[in-house]
Amino acid sequence: MNHFIVGLNREQLISFTVIFMFLSCFSSLVFAEDVTLRVNKDAHYTVIDNNITISGAAFNTSGIKPDVNFTLWFSDGRYFNTTADSLGEFERSIKFNQTGTYAVNITHTTDDGSLYTSPNVEFEVTNMSDAKGGLGVATYNVNMSSDFGGWDNDYIPTWNSTPLRNGTIDVNGTVFQVLIENASNHAGNYSFSRLFIDNDQNFNFSNSNEDNDNFQEAKYLEEGSEFSVNGTEYKVTYIDPQGTQVSIIESSSHEFTGGESRQVTARPLDENSTPLNLSEVDGNMTFEIYNQDGRLVSNETVNETQWNFTVPDASGQYTIYADRQIIDTFKVDKFDMTAKVLDENGEDVSVVASLATLNITVSLLNSDTGASITTATVVAQKEGVNYTLAYDSVNAYYYRQITASTNGTDKYNIMAIHSGDTQKTSVSFEVKVFKPNAVVFSEKKGDGDGFAPNSPAVVIVSGRNMTDGSSLNLSNVTNNCNETYINLTGVYDTNNVNQLENYSSMNLTAFFDAKASQGETVPAFVQEDMKRTYGETACVVNFTTPVDQGTYTTIVNVTVDNESEQAYSSVDLSEVFVTAHPMSSFDAFQWYVSPGDRVYLGIDAFDGVTGEQIDRTNITSASIVEVESEDGTIVTGDMINETFSNSVSVGDGGGTYAALSFIVNDSHMGHHRVKFKVNITYDRNGELKWVETTGTGWFMEKKYHVFAWPQSSGGRWFFSSTDVVNLSVEVYDDSAFASFGASKSSSDTTSGSSSLQNIVVTVDEVRDAFTWKKVGF
Repeated sequence: MNHFIVGLNREQLISFTVIFMFLSCFSSLVFAEDVTLRVNKDAHYTVIDNNITISGAAFNTSGIKPDVNFTLWFSDGRYFNTTADSLGEFERSIKFNQTGTYAVNITHTTDDGSLYTSPNVEFEVTNMSDAKGGLGVATYNVNMSSDFGGWDNDYIPTWNSTPLRNGTIDVNGTVFQVLIENASNHAGNYSFSRLFIDNDQNFNFSNSNEDNDNFQEAKYLEEGSEFSVNGTEYKVTYIDPQGTQVSIIESSSHEFTGGESRQVTARPLDENSTPLNLSEVDGNMTFEIYNQDGRLVSNETVNETQWNFTVPDASGQYTIYADRQIIDTFKVDKFDMTAKVLDENGEDVSVVASLATLNITVSLLNSDTGASITTATVVAQKEGVNYTLAYDSVNAYYYRQITASTNGTDKYNIMAIHSGDTQKTSVSFEVKVFKPNAVVFSEKKGDGDGFAPNSPAVVIVSGRNMTDGSSLNLSNVTNNCNETYINLTGVYDTNNVNQLENYSSMNLTAFFDAKASQGETVPAFVQEDMKRTYGETACVVNFTTPVDQGTYTTIVNVTVDNESEQAYSSVDLSEVFVTAHPMSSFDAFQWYVSPGDRVYLGIDAFDGVTGEQIDRTNITSASIVEVESEDGTIVTGDMINETFSNSVSVGDGGGTYAALSFIVNDSHMGHHRVKFKVNITYDRNGELKWVETTGTGWFMEKKYHVFAWPQSSGGRWFFSSTDVVNLSVEVYDDSAFASFGASKSSSDTTSGSSSLQNIVVTVDEVRDAFTWKKVGF
């Protein structure tokens, strides 16, 4: 008789007693008095030409049998002999070069000639190792070709020698040109990774006449980039690195109330991120939606890469899968819910001291009206214990006082029930004895301003005692910053590859002495500033930045009294650093612009190695990549008639600048962030350098200027808690620039600058000037 057992974890196979107890719970499993066999696989799915590992063991009444001979039988006809190790287990890795569903079992022959066989274990071999896509309203898959001859491609210098491919996209009857560029990732690797969209074949973005038809090109788009065309938002979900296909979706909200109709798309990819046809993945794709509890709530197998579905009605977080690959997530909310952890001062916290007194707060708002919901039941749960939150009518939130644990991470699951609808979220915080802080510091540029590749840099490490908030005497408690206690774990690139070669650690005083011995004495005022900022007992980790441009993350592990904590910091490496400030044709610096104004971003570029400013004439081109408004809305398409010049003169004697210029045409007031691409050619110590890099700038958009002050006799600015405060408010339109000593807006045709009348003014909020807490009024 053959006997077998299947599906046990390794930890459950340590002794026969454990196995017997496990089997007694599952009457469907068969076992014998003499020999049982177990066979496992390390994954149910594997990619073609990748290993799948089969493991197993044999047991008798005495337990696991060491040094046992097995035969592995695969359903494709192959078989292999193998022997268990001294612990009684074996592993064997096998590759398959064809897709399909396979099965494997193992056999073992005992000394008396009895043959025992395990049951079959199935697994699947597929071409698909990844899928890229997203949640949207519509999907556009673009097939690319290499024919782009005769186009106006003078703007980007690399276009004359870099491979390009193009295709077209039909959006509701309007045809757009799509261009992809084989661009470098600054690590010497080239692939098709950048996308451009225009309504014609003229991609000369520096020519303002190019978009006189009020169409703003979308440019320098990468996977994940969002952009707007004719007022509709889109997202690039996939760019084939070999330049054959592009996938774009019309963007959708990821927050729903339930019942909406939406579409999800997924592009199947092989191990090299090359797109696969559906025929290569069994001719169809299976889409699934799981809720936050891991339950399947909706699924369908379709013979295309898009699936139209209905958003579930129940509140919660949902995850969309395509053939077992995560594609996107979305939320269904019946009301707005925000949960926070506040300390005794009312500040949000994520790291606290042992046994700290805290408050969990939960705000619930009607999604339509914004009014507070006061009649809900709100519960916080930790480790199976429920804590009911009470409503605070003054602060308009539900709250519960809690005490932090002694160490580790505290997590509370929050559930709110209102009008039959249940929503869930969670809050968590770390409990630490001390909190380390790490700042990457350039010897030439200071902290936070970026660094050159392959150049000296340091990480300054300090610490805070979480018990009383005092600075930690880090040098003393780490044996004078010994590398055993101050350890630079790594410098990781965006692919999470550690690029650190070596490092050394010392205290701040030793660092100053070392620089002096090398003839690079740190100025006294800089030393004092560093001591004041980081503490005299801070530690310094010396290292050399990686050789390639890009963004890196440094991780420092700090050990104090056998307690270890990590500190993270980010560092940008570039041959050139670029910033920009808002200016105008009449002023080298201009705080505000109005809708319809032309804004100039004066560009400043610095050599990342020498620190010297690069002459404006060496800045050969610049172009908008993205403009983001204060509320996070992408308004790139509303910046029109873009131009660039490296010889913009500002008034009489105001200087000459390299400037990126465009007309502000959006309706979002306030701060705007501008991300732009710039090309620079310059000489560094006799070596000609050509650099393409990204810079950031900003401008402030205002349509009105509002001034308010309290009415009082004698100019009194202080009031008691029972006083009635009356505010005088004056509102000016954008012509007020002239009243403030600057030339008027170029779009202003008014003759004066009087205050506006009949304006409705409301007080939005009142805050305490010291704590910045909202005060009721």
